[in-house]
Amino acid sequence: MVLGNPARERLALNEISLWSGGENARGNGSGYEYGPLAGRDKFGSYQPFADLLITDKNFENSESAAGTVKNFERSLSLSEAIARTAFGSDGVRFVRETFAAENPSVLAVSWRASQKGKIGATLALSPKHTCKIVPRGGNTLALAGTLANGMRFAAQLTVVAKGGKIRTLGGNGGEIRVSYTGEGDAMRAVCDGAALPKIEVAGADEMLVLVALHTDYVPNFRKNWRSAADPAKTAAATISAALKAAADVPAFRKAHV
Repeated sequence: MVLGNPARERLALNEISLWSGGENARGNGSGYEYGPLAGRDKFGSYQPFADLLITDKNFENSESAAGTVKNFERSLSLSEAIARTAFGSDGVRFVRETFAAENPSVLAVSWRASQKGKIGATLALSPKHTCKIVPRGGNTLALAGTLANGMRFAAQLTVVAKGGKIRTLGGNGGEIRVSYTGEGDAMRAVCDGAALPKIEVAGADEMLVLVALHTDYVPNFRKNWRSAADPAKTAAATISAALKAAADVPAFRKAHV
């Protein structure tokens, strides 16, 4: 889900196999329990993965871009499967496109501007479950954790840019604790945003964001629904393949379409 705020973009990240709870099997006497804390002896429910937060540095001193943005447009092309946000600010036209590539399976977010050096942003992964987030290589955040039912999950966020500079900020690989407020459909995940490591992009002409999400789920009851493969390694391999495919961004986009 792409929210489309020019100043503070938020993308809700989901992976279809991320579920709390265990099997809905005879003899599972603990019954249904909604939410992220359901263990193996509960029925559980589907779980959101994380939010990708992107703050545009052109608007970092304001809570809203409403006063400076002109000709704001949002669209979803069903024929191309691309969500698009475009707007003008201070004489510059900004275009953001988001799509889910199939092979390799990544979320891709492309930011472009009509003038060079106008792309600047800070990016973070805000998790919905307690995990560790480790900065790597100056342009990558690696997230990994385990649900109460033992399911392992992992994500990798990597940013590449044309021109400008990229660096990681904060984070020592420590645990990011997530708590929950409310109940049922009103339940919300809460973490300390100040503790989240970030990626900073400054003075770039273009920016490409790649996100891979994986779990250790496998559709095989004989394996207790779990794969021996490490989802963190799978996420890293997926991003590696995506970086090769996206070396030519227009060709990468065209292959998706």
